Amino acid sequence: MPVYAITGRYTAHESGGTTDRPEDRETKARRSIELTGGKLLGYYIMFGDCEWLLIAEHSDAVAVLSAIVLAEPSGSVAPKLNIASTSAQANLDHELARNGVESVEAAARGTNDKGLGSSSVHRMLANEG
Repeated sequence: MPVYAITGRYTAHESGGTTDRPEDRETKARRSIELTGGKLLGYYIMFGDCEWLLIAEHSDAVAVLSAIVLAEPSGSVAPKLNIASTSAQANLDHELARNGVESVEAAARGTNDKGLGSSSVHRMLANEG
């Protein structure tokens, strides 16, 4: 399952509230990530450009962002979503991308390494999606 690293800031109003009314935001984040089908791997308070970092495993990027809105309906400003990958996974992703490019180029030529015509390749790709 993909891993996402999401960073964000709080509004000025919400930032002041963190000292006046401290709360366990990790529990809220965990609950909302789990409600949308993911797993919270880490939640960190940060000091600098970003005020929080959430690391989650989830099958769907849109659901991760929905979980952020669910956990912080009024307090977060412009969360930034990044896909995290191990070095081994990134190498595999690059290999798959290279193979995909070769398949598309073969389809454009009307054949691929299996001798299939472009219409066969298009049908195979349509069935995979």
